[in-house]
Amino acid sequence: MCSEPDCGKSFKNKSELKRHETIHLNEKPFVCEFKGCGKNFAQRTQLNNHENTHTGKRPHDCRYCGKNFNDTACKSRHEREQHSTFGGFRCPAPRCAVV
Repeated sequence: MCSEPDCGKSFKNKSELKRHETIHLNEKPFVCEFKGCGKNFAQRTQLNNHENTHTGKRPHDCRYCGKNFNDTACKSRHEREQHSTFGGFRCPAPRCAVV
């Protein structure tokens, strides 16, 4: 379990916990090398996802419709919101189609 106050996240193994705890240290050793960017990230996976915005790579495919995304979080949100049986929350305004 993460020892940071007010966090309390738990992980299956020690390496995942160690990776997570780097977020709380405010250390960002992974630097984007693309010209004119220079953004820093706490985790290599964050840098990899960011670099996809520069390259246009979208390596994460939806398992239901094949739509692709530059990071797994966007893919997971898409799958949950577009392909789950949960209907979501509908806008209460009459005739509004927003979910």
